[in-house]
Amino acid sequence: MKPSGAARGLRSTVTVAFAVGALVVSSSLALGTYLSARHLLVDQRERTATRQAYTDAALVRDSLLTSGAQVSDVLGAISPPAGVVIYVRRNGEWYSSTLDNARPDLTSSVQPIVAQGSVGLAWTGATDPHAVVVGVPLPAVDAEYYEVSVAEELDETLWTLGLALVIGAALTTLAGGLLGRAASRRVLAP
Repeated sequence: MKPSGAARGLRSTVTVAFAVGALVVSSSLALGTYLSARHLLVDQRERTATRQAYTDAALVRDSLLTSGAQVSDVLGAISPPAGVVIYVRRNGEWYSSTLDNARPDLTSSVQPIVAQGSVGLAWTGATDPHAVVVGVPLPAVDAEYYEVSVAEELDETLWTLGLALVIGAALTTLAGGLLGRAASRRVLAP
């Protein structure tokens, strides 16, 4: 005997309800996981960039304290990590650790903070992907030190995490629908 139209409609309703419930729960968990992980990873990236900038700024300061040292020579002797560009402003003149990416405008968000004698940290969207900018005043040598670090690995990690969470939410929704279908067949069996 074939199931009636009402039973088919009820089965579909139960299946859809299970699938929607699974979608809501899995999406909420995925979003919470993504936001928590993003906050943690961004915070970790900022701390790492700040530590690296302090280390490199101290090296630049100590080198500039040497009699007759030129900023361009000091920057030429430093090997920043990949994706990092160093800028030094001294006596109103800008110096860069690279020739192909000399854009001191990337530091504009932290320049006022550094000019007041404080360490500044900000993100800039002027690069692709975004970069963290750390500025350190160097009063001993009358200079300002800036480090622009492109967060390519962070961008890739967050993209991969987001993709994995979306796939997980989709699979959970599918599993919820299949569970709803099996439950409705059992409950509505004649």
